[in-house]
Amino acid sequence: MTTGLQDQLVALRLVRRHAILAGQSSHDAPVFFSSDNIKLILMIDLRHNYPVLDTQATILHHYMQRTADAVDQPLLALPPWHGASKDCIIAAHWLKATAGQKTLLCSSGNHAVLIIALALKLPGKTVVIEDFTYSAFKMLAAMLGIRLIPCPTDEHGIIPDALAELCRRHTVAALFVQPTIHNPTCLTMPLDRRQQLVEVAGSHDIAIIEDDAYRFLHESPPARFADLAPSHTLHIASLSKAFSPALKVSYLLVAEQFHQCVEEAIRLTSSGTSSVLACLASMMIEDGTIDEVIRLKRWEAGRRQAVMRDVLNGLNWQSHPTSFHVWLRLPQSCSADAVRDVLGKDGVDISSGNEFSAPGVDGNGAIRISLGAESKLERLTAGLSAIRNLVSAPGARAASA
Repeated sequence: MTTGLQDQLVALRLVRRHAILAGQSSHDAPVFFSSDNIKLILMIDLRHNYPVLDTQATILHHYMQRTADAVDQPLLALPPWHGASKDCIIAAHWLKATAGQKTLLCSSGNHAVLIIALALKLPGKTVVIEDFTYSAFKMLAAMLGIRLIPCPTDEHGIIPDALAELCRRHTVAALFVQPTIHNPTCLTMPLDRRQQLVEVAGSHDIAIIEDDAYRFLHESPPARFADLAPSHTLHIASLSKAFSPALKVSYLLVAEQFHQCVEEAIRLTSSGTSSVLACLASMMIEDGTIDEVIRLKRWEAGRRQAVMRDVLNGLNWQSHPTSFHVWLRLPQSCSADAVRDVLGKDGVDISSGNEFSAPGVDGNGAIRISLGAESKLERLTAGLSAIRNLVSAPGARAASA
């Protein structure tokens, strides 16, 4: 039996099982056996970037049992808007919060970004971003009516003089940055560039929104903006990638001046983060389990990077040695949107550069490839090989318009 046929049979069984669980009889289940459903199940996922190790289910099961044993009446009560004091203290210690900074709990990294947008009253205001930025922040800005202005960048990130010029020409409320293993470009901003941007932000009195989702993957990252400019920075750290999206807990480090408005935004959007999940997260932080998982994820990222380097050898890519994503620059004959669409038809899901490009910035020259979603290296290799084959000889299928 061929591997393709085996995969299809497995997919059919999965579809049947989901149909039964949804309340359909096994006799009725074949109605779900559409080619679209089978293709979705078989799709090689090089789009999503939430790496989960094989051992993490066992780890989570252990801490869920420990958390269940710790459940009492106070844990079931409505939590303080910012999170229980014990959880905030543990997180502050883990994140090395500086004097005067407050640590507040949110329900995910995206929730923290929304909280900041509401707390700073950004709808209708202007935020400076990198020429390529987090796609969800673009979506949030469009939904809330936040004006985004891209700032020119170089190999070190945002150019300080360019930021200063934008601040002179526009009334800028905030700067949104991803300084460590940037999404999607993988660049890490060096310390001196961070210091220069802090000076510009301070002289123009703008807030710095530091989304540090991938900092945990860098073994020796430069100082955070939260360390260099604690009075102006709102720093986001999330466990969704450091552990798993099943652990919807994130942390905000903010200065005293932002504490009240941030807490009010948390109250209005979630009435506080789940005490149960916060308790579970604190247990794993306190005994070092999170740090061990992070160490293993860096190792796994390095292993996948080796696979990527072998398959994409000779192509124009950039990444970080322990990153779970890659920024692949395409030949001029290729279009990122066309590459994404063709690969999708061939069973490989990737992200076009246009999904990350700032307003007015052409993202058709690159794609983002995620290395962490597929648990089996064979499927990762197959997906990377499909990308290589397409962009090396794109022909008309992936040609630029």
